[in-house]
Amino acid sequence: MKTVKELYEYSSVNNIKLLSNYNSLFWSDYNTNYSRYDNIFERFFSSFNYLRSKEEDDIPTTLSKFVDDVYNHLLINDKKYSELYRINVISDEIYSLTENYDVTETMDKDISDENENTYGEREDSNSSEVDNTNTGKVSPYDSNNFYNDNELHEEGETSGTFTKGTQSDTLNKTYTEDYTMRKHGNIGIQTVTDMLRKHKDFWTIWDFYEYIFKEISKELLIV
Repeated sequence: MKTVKELYEYSSVNNIKLLSNYNSLFWSDYNTNYSRYDNIFERFFSSFNYLRSKEEDDIPTTLSKFVDDVYNHLLINDKKYSELYRINVISDEIYSLTENYDVTETMDKDISDENENTYGEREDSNSSEVDNTNTGKVSPYDSNNFYNDNELHEEGETSGTFTKGTQSDTLNKTYTEDYTMRKHGNIGIQTVTDMLRKHKDFWTIWDFYEYIFKEISKELLIV
């Protein structure tokens, strides 16, 4: 069997990534600084043997198989490692050491109100009756008395209609309400000291790449 030390020495001289060039966000830092990470991996597991190595295989052949197995391990665990990576890169703005409550409320409201008042047609009418009688009188030349000569009688009705056209009024009102309100702080379910203690306990034992290295070792290496 070939040891990790042997595989590392050959990969280092030939500029080969010992732990593969798997392409994923969680593995991006390794791909950028693989020479340092490979050195760390070798330091952790220098004397361990590659489980699938064979005596008849030379170092290049064994290294190629090992690199491929690492790639497959990362591929099948991509989801798990990607979720763990989110812990590793969480920003200080989101992850507070002293606050355990953070809520942001956003309001974006636009209201349009339209009122229309319509006044219909209005019709005004008036009418009046007419009943006039005119009588003409004459006087003989030899008398001072007057006698009816003719009579004109006028009777009828007068009327009129006045119409006022339709009138409408329209009123538009628009209201806009926009605001962002953030509420954050410590609501008292944990003291600041408790939060700091949990922070220390978690990050004292947690290292993202060291965790993956140990997972690779459990699957591909033996003592």
